[in-house]
Amino acid sequence: MASSFVDKARISVHAGKGGDGAVAFHREKYVAAGGPDGGDGGRGGNVVFVVDDNMSTLMDFRYKRKYTAGNGMNGQGKRCYGKDGETIKAEATALIAYRYMGMFYRYGGVPIVTKSFEANDDLTAGRATLKEMHEYICGLCDEAYERLPEKWDAANTGRMTKGAVLAIKARTLQYAARPLFNSATPYLDNGENNALICFGDYDKERWNDAIEANEEVLKWAAENGVTLINTGGAGVGKPNPNAFEDYATASSRPSSREVILAYKRDEFCSIANFINCSPNQTTNRYDTDCSGVLTNHLENYYAKDGSELSWPKIGEASARSGADYRDNVANLEPRALADIKMGGFDS
Repeated sequence: MASSFVDKARISVHAGKGGDGAVAFHREKYVAAGGPDGGDGGRGGNVVFVVDDNMSTLMDFRYKRKYTAGNGMNGQGKRCYGKDGETIKAEATALIAYRYMGMFYRYGGVPIVTKSFEANDDLTAGRATLKEMHEYICGLCDEAYERLPEKWDAANTGRMTKGAVLAIKARTLQYAARPLFNSATPYLDNGENNALICFGDYDKERWNDAIEANEEVLKWAAENGVTLINTGGAGVGKPNPNAFEDYATASSRPSSREVILAYKRDEFCSIANFINCSPNQTTNRYDTDCSGVLTNHLENYYAKDGSELSWPKIGEASARSGADYRDNVANLEPRALADIKMGGFDS
């Protein structure tokens, strides 16, 4: 019987090639002699040797002899710097996990697509079960984590990091533990498709997994300068007198110290930055599609003086007037108007 023990192997290892920098000049209407604005090329991927105590043979290296790290991407104009080799792949992997997480908690199981389709391919794809979705997202997070940095420099704050991936995974595990999914039967019987919206059993360990994952996020945050903004100085257990200002800083100022993952754009992006919001709630679809909010969410907010506000309830004998709604909104605490775009009201 041939032995599978191999203690010697010859392999070829190449670090990634750095991307080329871009030669470009800034061009903008009414800006004369804009000067150079080409970006540097991205760094090539590193090759790192890691000792594995559990490996008892080098047999695997008989079949895979070449190891090459990813190349950096070339720089571009407008001071766009090339992405680093393996890092951009890890960022893409993490963003896939992020998007699937959004579909996971909204729809349960959806088709898992792991390849590009050609026009003549069979484009039908069955929905994955809730369990398969859960495992896929967590697997993507684990894969991306190994190749991402702990943090970026100030100019790149908000890009994908190990902490952002930990947060995506923690949030996924929280959704998995909630009663909506973590139960023997779904909230609505879907017959043979119940596995798309329910795990089919209750397991309290799902809660423990979520707790441990969130503790990892908090640990990472403490080690990397990510923390809640509190400039009020009132002390533990006392209201922060600067709560609204701090909240606005955290949610609206780029690269604040509460930011873990951010979407950034500049004036060169062609993304719509407005919505049609009429002065009063009407049949205008934009009021409800883009600005509507359920009253059970509004009940989480207080009036400006800290008292409770009265919102419509199920079973009320008659509908309330629009004036009642507008009076309530005008009396909401500032935090609510920072969170929700209300028709006819500034934040």
